[in-house]
Amino acid sequence: MRWTGTLSTGDPVDPYVKVRNGNPHSGAKELDIGTTNGANDITQPIKTTTVGDVYTVCFWLASAPDQLIGKTSFAVLWNDVSELELTQSGPSTYQYYTFTVVGTANDHLRFRERNDDGYYYLDDVAIQLCSGCTTGPQFKKK
Repeated sequence: MRWTGTLSTGDPVDPYVKVRNGNPHSGAKELDIGTTNGANDITQPIKTTTVGDVYTVCFWLASAPDQLIGKTSFAVLWNDVSELELTQSGPSTYQYYTFTVVGTANDHLRFRERNDDGYYYLDDVAIQLCSGCTTGPQFKKK
């Protein structure tokens, strides 16, 4: 996947967002996401979904904040709808996160984070068709 990103100021993603090989969950590399003076938005268009199909989004996330500063937040959005929000994250090893979404054939996955003088580590992001899944009682596949 090719990720693109911007700061909340609209500037290009800051220099503290890098694909590195220092702390992967699995494999050889992870995405290190740190910030200076604002939130990062890291987005990926998802062009292979089908309208109405249910998908599972999953990833592994670790946190290494500067506990003296303490400004951290991490959110995951599917088509600009919040699916996960973490605030004031303490240090953690990799944790597994998953949620289900409905495809529109023109989707995008967004990670929005702020971790002043610290880092989040993101790895093993996957989006998979979930046959037999629903997103709740309001879900009606056409």
